[in-house]
Amino acid sequence: MVVREKLCWSDALFYCRDHYWDLVSVRNETEQRELEKLVKDSNLITPLTSHLWLSLSSFFSPCRYILGDTWYWMTGDPMNYTHWVNGVPPRKDFSNPCGAMTNGANGGNFLWVERLCDDHYNFLCYSGPEAGVNRVYFYSSRRP
Repeated sequence: MVVREKLCWSDALFYCRDHYWDLVSVRNETEQRELEKLVKDSNLITPLTSHLWLSLSSFFSPCRYILGDTWYWMTGDPMNYTHWVNGVPPRKDFSNPCGAMTNGANGGNFLWVERLCDDHYNFLCYSGPEAGVNRVYFYSSRRP
């Protein structure tokens, strides 16, 4: 589901977890193409923000020690498929630890990019987990 609210990444995560299940993760090319169609159709109704939040994260946290210097899905899904803008995940100083997908406008390729977590974008939620998936919990001092 495309959510037309414009929120920062953490607020989008909480919104999806409160109203659906979680921000979207993309496990394979079929799911990527389904999201592209959904976003393309939504853009025809009313233009979306330049990027849409996904559940991609590279936050420094206890799970980083387990996962290493990698990006991961907050949904707990494995990172078996990627669609990064340069073909590989960004590996710089992790000053932009949140991941989004470009909106595909003007013939774009719906590529994944790192963004500042405080940027406000539309986002993609989905309603239910796959069996055996354990999402990564995210805590905020601004949220009770």
